[in-house]
Amino acid sequence: MAKIKKKPFLKKKVDDVVVLVDPVPQPIPPAPLVKISPEPCGGVREENLNGIVIMWRGVTEHSVLTEFECKGYACKSVDLSGEFGGGTISILGGNCPGNPVYSPLEDSEGYELVALGKPQVQSVSPHTYFIKPERAGGKGMNITITMFLYNTK
Repeated sequence: MAKIKKKPFLKKKVDDVVVLVDPVPQPIPPAPLVKISPEPCGGVREENLNGIVIMWRGVTEHSVLTEFECKGYACKSVDLSGEFGGGTISILGGNCPGNPVYSPLEDSEGYELVALGKPQVQSVSPHTYFIKPERAGGKGMNITITMFLYNTK
């Protein structure tokens, strides 16, 4: 068995006191991830419209975003606002409860709603049982994701 030679601590004099200093700087542990769930923040009930507004607020580079069950709403739009800090948001959907695999959803022109890096409003399709945003990167990110889900009668 080979012996591992440890580097000795360095001696450093601080205010006439000798201090031992580790020669290998230790990495700074990453900040803990924060789970953010969507919160209903208003409903719309009119003669030909039934809808709800939900928000994921305070999304940062440390956020893990949870899904929203949207089985009763065929039409959806998403509004992204705030400081992106180089980060992006993707809008994903899935149909199996408890299924950890989500696929990118599309806008009204058929483009995938992935890597959205600026404030904008987009329609969302196709209809899925669950919808969830996913963030990537973004040091200094502070975003609010607002969705309007509705049915027309």
